[in-house]
Amino acid sequence: MVIPDKYYKVFLYSFCFILLLPFFSAPPWLHPSAWGKAIIFRIISSILIFLFIYLLASKKGYIKREDFLDKKSGVFWPSWTLAVFLALVFISVIFSKDPFYSFWESPFRGGGFLNYFLCVATAILAFLIIKKGDWPRIWFFATISGILVSFVAVFQKFGIFSKTIIPYAERPPGTMGGPTFLAVYLLLLAFAALSFLFKEKGWKKIFYVFAFILFFYVILLTGSRASYFGLLAGILYFLFFFPQKKLWAVKIIAVLILFLAVYSVYRVNYVSRDLFLPALNNNKEAQELLNRMSVRLFLEDPRFSAWKLSAEAIKENPVLGWGPENYSIAFDKYYDPALPFINRAWGSWYDKAHNFLIDIAVSSGIPALIAFLSFIAVLFLKLRKSEDPLMSHGVRTSIFAYFGANLFSFDTFSTYLIFFFVIAFGLKIISKDELGEEKKRADVSLWKTGLIFVSFFVLIAFLWHGCLKPLKINKEINYADFYLKQGNCDKALEKMGIIASSKSIIDSYLRLQYTDIIRGCIQQNAKTKAELAPLAVSILKEEKELRPFYTRTWITLASYLNALDKAEEAILAFEGALELSPKREESFSGLIDSLFLSKNYERATKEADKCLDNIPESALCWWKKSLSHIYLEELDNADFAEKEAIKRGFNPISPKPISETIIAYMDLALKTKDKKIKEASYLKLADCYQKLILYVDYNNYQYHASLAYAYKELGETKKAKEEALVVIKLAPELKSQVEEFIKNLTK
Repeated sequence: MVIPDKYYKVFLYSFCFILLLPFFSAPPWLHPSAWGKAIIFRIISSILIFLFIYLLASKKGYIKREDFLDKKSGVFWPSWTLAVFLALVFISVIFSKDPFYSFWESPFRGGGFLNYFLCVATAILAFLIIKKGDWPRIWFFATISGILVSFVAVFQKFGIFSKTIIPYAERPPGTMGGPTFLAVYLLLLAFAALSFLFKEKGWKKIFYVFAFILFFYVILLTGSRASYFGLLAGILYFLFFFPQKKLWAVKIIAVLILFLAVYSVYRVNYVSRDLFLPALNNNKEAQELLNRMSVRLFLEDPRFSAWKLSAEAIKENPVLGWGPENYSIAFDKYYDPALPFINRAWGSWYDKAHNFLIDIAVSSGIPALIAFLSFIAVLFLKLRKSEDPLMSHGVRTSIFAYFGANLFSFDTFSTYLIFFFVIAFGLKIISKDELGEEKKRADVSLWKTGLIFVSFFVLIAFLWHGCLKPLKINKEINYADFYLKQGNCDKALEKMGIIASSKSIIDSYLRLQYTDIIRGCIQQNAKTKAELAPLAVSILKEEKELRPFYTRTWITLASYLNALDKAEEAILAFEGALELSPKREESFSGLIDSLFLSKNYERATKEADKCLDNIPESALCWWKKSLSHIYLEELDNADFAEKEAIKRGFNPISPKPISETIIAYMDLALKTKDKKIKEASYLKLADCYQKLILYVDYNNYQYHASLAYAYKELGETKKAKEEALVVIKLAPELKSQVEEFIKNLTK
């Protein structure tokens, strides 16, 4: 694209600044950090797109035919396959299970189609506008950003400037929000740096040598096995396919690296954990690296089970997918805790497939995946024929390493940004950088150009509704969270109450954060539960309308309804959760608790059986089945179910199950007319109170008082009197009542 110099400089320096955004560590009021970066990027990129439209509409700039339209141009097929991919993703947004969330997402991840599209659009602008001679400057700024991010990670790892930078003893995340994101981001920069290392001279060569070594080291510190695989794949590709064919030594080095990598994994897992260099055997960082090389850890990775579920989700919606950012909906529907390492103990909530190709297939369909792979394949082929073999080799290596890492990971804003700038650089390498024929530019009034006029108002509306307003609301949310952490719940709730009525693109996120703050306040002061639970219910009902396919909202809502003894409403909410995710153990458990509250014990038993049909090894469902049999006066069946629960790892000697047992047997003792069942009930109650005294809190006088009452009902007056005397010792203010209880024992 040809534009006047003054506008060219604006674009050039804007792109340089954008590439510094990954280093940007958002202040607390702008968290989550990825979203803070994405919002700043939205503002800058949307202004650049408007300026681009202005230059075209006012005829102060023009796109050369060879940029896109000339089939003989190297960028023709890559550009149009990318356009097809984006079009298919956009169509999947329209037909999404949750179109609004697919388009905007939320601050949790900082994703969504809008941010994805803007990353692609900004990279395409960079390709169109930035001259080939200025791309080294672009990558210089990107490398500077990577170096700064790496220094932050090193400081985090070793506790340097710990009063300013939060230390991470094991896997530092840098400014990325996660160690794997940091590693993938540095992977993309590392091989670009390696290419410039061979191309540049003087101090710049030293600069890129330093950058590559630093990036390599920090990638190792992250402990990201996905990125280790990507790093190894990238190094091997770079060396094996190095453009200078006569360098056989390079190929030999590649073979040696591959052999060393395979042998190291074999040695660590099957021979000895001692390293080749004895001095490193007691090195903490080296030992952490060894731990990440464990074959057992790899084989027990939950990702493989998630991918099996993903395959079922793809079969259901193979063409258009479930919609971008809707992986959690598909995962919940096909979630099966029977699969290895994906139950509640390991983590049973996934919003990403941890494989970017599967993510594309699930969210946007198989055609979109084919379009994306076609784009990458065409770009690779065109780069192989480039007139700049060294730099095109660097781009191919970066993409290859990125693919290797993201087969076991997923992206965040910063990795998307760098990846598409790598793509833009690749397109520039294979394009012709001719000035083209100078065209006469007509002076057209800005305000008489309808396209510009409309675009200007769209820009203003977008900046307010899509950037500034949600940014302001998010700031208030973060202040409320700060007050909560300071123990000032009243101030936190006041803040959230003020902004709760605000309408914005982050309404769903606002309500989820509101309920988190309510939960935090209840944890700080349990006495506030009765007061705050109705507020939580009200907010969660609104959230349910905003995101009807989000299973966690239904479960959380139902749990609060149970706390308020609104059993019938809770039953409906748990049924809604089970409709979205039919094999959720927590949903069955909560539903059965609701049925207990409504005294529908027969259905509770049926739901426990249904749970066990879906999740045969569920210790929790066996436990709920045991309780349901107690309520039905079927004590033999209850004992059998309890033993099955214990056999599967359930621990009945903890406060919650003991409390549940007490409630069930107390209900049974009061309603049964069978003397044997009544006696058995009080024996069980006595046993439960003894466990509470022994394992939970000996000094809780209420436990002793309840145990004394159970002994009284069993006719064991001596034991009842002993426990009553303990009550007097622990709570002297109750002496008169306890003495009256003791007198009644002898009557």
